[in-house]
Amino acid sequence: MPEQKQEPKKLYQKLNYFADWIIRMIIVNFLTILMSLPIITIVPAITSAYHILSDALNKDETPIFRSYFSYFKEDLSKKIIASIIVVAILVLSIYNNRLYATYIEQGKGILYTIGYYITLTIIIATVMITLYLPLVFIERKGIDLDVTVKLAFYLSGKYFFRTMFVAMTLLIPFLMLTNQVTFLFFIFFGTTLPLLIIAAITLKPREFLQETKGNQW
Repeated sequence: MPEQKQEPKKLYQKLNYFADWIIRMIIVNFLTILMSLPIITIVPAITSAYHILSDALNKDETPIFRSYFSYFKEDLSKKIIASIIVVAILVLSIYNNRLYATYIEQGKGILYTIGYYITLTIIIATVMITLYLPLVFIERKGIDLDVTVKLAFYLSGKYFFRTMFVAMTLLIPFLMLTNQVTFLFFIFFGTTLPLLIIAAITLKPREFLQETKGNQW
């Protein structure tokens, strides 16, 4: 009889835990979209969401609203500068890449082909570095922005296969927009679902940064 009483209790605990995660993801998703609207605050908004979800995976479940805005304000000026740089590089690189692709289709010179692959490399490198910026901002507070970028680049190479999986998660929001059913998921989990997967994939890189905190990085 005692075991039979414990089973409903365990089930209730699991359901409660699952519901807590759903609520957490919905709230964080709303906050991230709201705080990303100015564009230049994309990096601090994503960093805050990543921080909360990564902490939750480590069983460190902090108050959502207070934690989100507390994380948002940390190194805010550096995160805003990073946002501006990332957005500017991606916009210019993607525009020029598409332009070079048009010239190649028109049969123009080899220089346009070279330009196409250079801009494509820049886009890929920028995305790879950006994927690790939230992690570095979390674990290396106060360091210079150029060091942050170098460390993010180092991590993207050190954990290359994880980086590839992380990059693939960026397709999730776009796939959610393909039909009306998945669009509902986008409204509630458009940012937090990929960020949760990224947080899970980058647990090992985060451990590496924690273990090497006293090093020159």
